[in-house]
Amino acid sequence: MSKKISQLEQLVDQRLIQRTTRKLSLTESGENLYEISGNLLPLLESVEDYISDNQAAPKGRVKISCSTLFGQNYLLPELSYLREAFPDIQLELNFDDSNVDLIEEGIDIAIRIGHLPDSPMLARKIGEKRMCFVASPDYLSRTSTPSHPSELTAHQCLIFKSRTSHFDCCSSPMRMGS
Repeated sequence: MSKKISQLEQLVDQRLIQRTTRKLSLTESGENLYEISGNLLPLLESVEDYISDNQAAPKGRVKISCSTLFGQNYLLPELSYLREAFPDIQLELNFDDSNVDLIEEGIDIAIRIGHLPDSPMLARKIGEKRMCFVASPDYLSRTSTPSHPSELTAHQCLIFKSRTSHFDCCSSPMRMGS
């Protein structure tokens, strides 16, 4: 309590309490501050009411941005659950595979793949994406089946590239028309 009173005295740049070894009493400045702060109680109660009302049940607009594929496969199937669990929230979904400016677009939640670049944004890992090699049975019937990734250099490959990752192990990537 003494520390808080000292902080308040520093804030108003005046001594508010006269301290002796046996007694504490308000200074004239302390009495004046006490009198004008009497109106603070209703204000504080109103703030507490506002906070409890807004914490009771989430409400308002939430704008979510994610890639089209993620949105279709993972977010859309959960919409009915989200609407039932949070009926006072209006969801605005933005399925976009391009890099968007989250602040300028007013986006509340963005779901992205890869590492967050140096940014003041907060990120939370919600899953993992793993790379894999796949081939159609028809392609494998015409070529040998690789048993090690190093053997892929002898195969036609489609190469996945993104802003945050690039995997290229094939010397002869499949091109359109190949």
